[in-house]
Formats: sequence, C-alpha cells, structure tokens
Amino acid sequence: MTLPQVAFRERIYAGIVTTVPMLGMIAFIALINLFEIRKFEWISFLAFYLFGEVGAEVGHHRYFSHRAFTANRFLKLVLTIAASISGKGSIFEFAAVHRKHHQYADQEQDPHSPHTGGVVFEKKSFRDKIRGFFHAYYGWVYRIQMSPAEHARVLDLLKDADLVRFGSRRMYYVWMLAGLLVPGALAWIWYGDFESALRGVLISGLVRVFFQQHTAFLINSVCHIWGSRPFKTADHAKNNTVLALLTLGVGWHNNHHAFPFTAYNSFRWWQIDMAGWFIHFSEMIGLASKCQYPTAEQMRAKENES
Repeated sequence: MTLPQVAFRERIYAGIVTTVPMLGMIAFIALINLFEIRKFEWISFLAFYLFGEVGAEVGHHRYFSHRAFTANRFLKLVLTIAASISGKGSIFEFAAVHRKHHQYADQEQDPHSPHTGGVVFEKKSFRDKIRGFFHAYYGWVYRIQMSPAEHARVLDLLKDADLVRFGSRRMYYVWMLAGLLVPGALAWIWYGDFESALRGVLISGLVRVFFQQHTAFLINSVCHIWGSRPFKTADHAKNNTVLALLTLGVGWHNNHHAFPFTAYNSFRWWQIDMAGWFIHFSEMIGLASKCQYPTAEQMRAKENES
C-alpha cells in the first residue's frame, strides 16, 4: 500500500530523530576502546541526562499531558526546552499520543500497546509476542502523525502562546540540536580542543539521547508486560523499579495508570520518585502550585488484594 505523502514525511522525521542517536551509540561502542571517558564527560552526561529526564517526566508527562500541577511561566519554558532535548517528541506530539494512550490503554486504539490484535501478550504465540513487543517498543514511532483529530487532544496546549512559540515542532528540532551542540561547546571550553568537542557531542549529546529515547520505549513495552500491580486498573500497566530509577519515576507505571492526575508517583516510602521530588521542591520555592495527589480513600478503593 502506498502511504499518503504526509504519512511518508512523518516517517522520515521519526527515522531521523531516532536513527541518528542510534548511530551515535554504535559509533561510541566502536570507539570506546580508543579513549577513556573523563570525569568532566561523566558529569556532563549525567547533567544533561537529568535535565532531559526532568523535561520528559515532569514536563512532557505530568505537566503537559496530565496537568498534574500548575507551573509559572519560567518553569513552563524551562520544561519545554528540557523536554525537547530529550528527543522524545515535541510537547504537542507527546501529549497527544500520551493522552490517546491513556484513553485506550492496552486496547486496539492504543498507539503503543504490546497487547495487540485483541489478544493479551501472555496468550500470544512466540512470533506474535515478538511482533507485539517490537510494536510497543519501537514500531509505533513510524505509525504516528499529527492529524486534526490528534491536534484536538491538545487544544488546551495550543491555546498557550508561549507553548506555540517555544514548543512547536520547529523549535523542538532547534532545542534538540542545541542539546547536542551545547555539550560539545562546553567540552571545548573545558579542554580547549576540537576532539573534546566532538566527544561532548557524541557522549553527552547522541549517546545521552539514545538512552533517553530507549528508556521511554522500555516503559511503553516492558511496563505493560512485566512487573507488579498494587492497584486495580483496566489495563496491564505494571510497576518496574529499575525503570523507575532510570526515568525519574515513570517506572511506577501501575501507580501512574491508577491515578494519572497525580504529580507524585510514589505511594510507598521506598518508591523513589525523583520527578516528584523536583515538583515538590518547585512548589516550595514558588515555581509550581496546585499539585494533585490521590486521597487515602481513593488509593484504598483501587488497591489489589495481596
């Protein structure tokens, strides 16, 4: 079947944004024996990774998609930029896809569920499990385009002039490119040579984006197949501790699907939710307000029997 021109263009965009970081990761693996990663490069990688994940989980997810809290103009713009450098899509595209995901979680209309074809993943044949997992992990990226129906899901965001100006797809590419070049510029300033600049672009730019994109892909797939389900939900969302640490809290996925509106995904003392900590700190210093959280009664009503 011949794809419509707009769909073909969308696939080209998706391919570039996801393939270039993947090629950077391949280059890094090929070159890793030729140099030692220096202390500044480790710090730079971690700093840009945390900044991007704050943008993705606090911005893309809890603020833009679910409106779990209110951000002042400064925080809103910082989250717009940080979300963009993570390479996970513009704020409008991410929110539209994610809101559709929650509306149809693990149903046929879900953009990225491993439970495809009306069959639960666990009951699929081995071949269909591979296909379902691949679709949820990566294949869905090439099937998404911002149609009028998808724009309708984010009309509240499109009414915000700041977001339209700083969070458009064009600006998404600008911020994403800046997220690759700024680490290189900082490495050049620190070490004073062009090779270090290239290493900065590779390590804190491309490799960092690769990790950020693929941890998100793991949430879409792994967290809807394996893990714990402390709360009753109509879908198959599950908690995964390792992914919760890598994504600053979205790995508490069953918690999130049980209460999508919450600003904090941690419902037990041992559940580390660094995105929630960031929101709480932002509230303390006046950058955020109206943070939502489920009541004890709401949580008890949805608890699974142990």
